[in-house]
Amino acid sequence: MGLLILYNESEITQVSAGFITLQGQYFRYLSFQYETEKPGTGDGIDKTYKPCPDARIDRRNGAVEINTDAYAGKGITIYDMSGRVVAKGSLHNGCNTISVPKGSPVIVKIDGCAAVKAM
Repeated sequence: MGLLILYNESEITQVSAGFITLQGQYFRYLSFQYETEKPGTGDGIDKTYKPCPDARIDRRNGAVEINTDAYAGKGITIYDMSGRVVAKGSLHNGCNTISVPKGSPVIVKIDGCAAVKAM
């Protein structure tokens, strides 16, 4: 397993990337999260995040669409690949459409859930 951790102090965000080998196959992963503490300064793993199974996240042209009722009222933050916040707000019931820059992937983070990469 390889691991790379990048921390953006001004945006208080952390990106972790690496790979896992399983039965001769390499699986790459990317984890993106808001982190108030610099890597290596804590006592160990103190937070875990679960996926948001009740939200559907799609990327269409210059927007991200989040369809959900289960996470209404939760905060959402969208980051570009350098860790900068490109959009922030709260979710409502049904379809939420948020404009984002075209041409590059973004990371979608719903409060209390694992981040999701949207191509």
